[in-house]
Amino acid sequence: MDKVELLRLSLPPLVQPPIPVKVTVAVKKFLDINRTVATITPPPKKKIEKIEVGCERFFVMGDSMGEGITLGLGQMKKKYPIDFMSIAKHSTTTHYWLNYSGLEGKILAYKPTMILIVLGTNEYNGVGSSTKLRILKLHNRLEKLGIKTVWITPPVAKSTQFYEMVHDVYGEMVYDSRLLDVPRGRDHIHPTMQGYVRWTSDILSSLSAKKIS
Repeated sequence: MDKVELLRLSLPPLVQPPIPVKVTVAVKKFLDINRTVATITPPPKKKIEKIEVGCERFFVMGDSMGEGITLGLGQMKKKYPIDFMSIAKHSTTTHYWLNYSGLEGKILAYKPTMILIVLGTNEYNGVGSSTKLRILKLHNRLEKLGIKTVWITPPVAKSTQFYEMVHDVYGEMVYDSRLLDVPRGRDHIHPTMQGYVRWTSDILSSLSAKKIS
């Protein structure tokens, strides 16, 4: 191996100069667009407007409509700061609840901030003086507990006489459901699941508007 070849091997490899890249108008526009997209800050997510009913603890008692309202509260609990307990039982009336043994104990054990009475669908037909007397007695029984109580009347247009009896006793602490406009089931009286959720939402909104909570 001669000296020329040794010299050639000992020399560092030549660094090739970078190949110039021609930025066309189309490429420049693409780079500018992507640079802009990269620097855009996503808009803040909108907060869900909450029904201002406070952190209520509802105790629900009543008939099948009360069972439906309980389902509605279960859905509303996913969005709003509420809790609830229900002992609602289908086909019941004021007579059943007036004679319910241990009612006060169950209510006080749960420590609710509000009692919801959902009653009347099974007795708005054929009401009489004894009906109003039971409403009054039930009111007096619960009033001793010192807990806000709201009566939710039947979602039936023909239940005016029953509604008036409840209103005479409870005054403004009544939610009038007579003209309730929600999807109904096959009997055209009981709401569907969607109907119960809408009904419950409207009840909470009404309580907030009246500042009952």
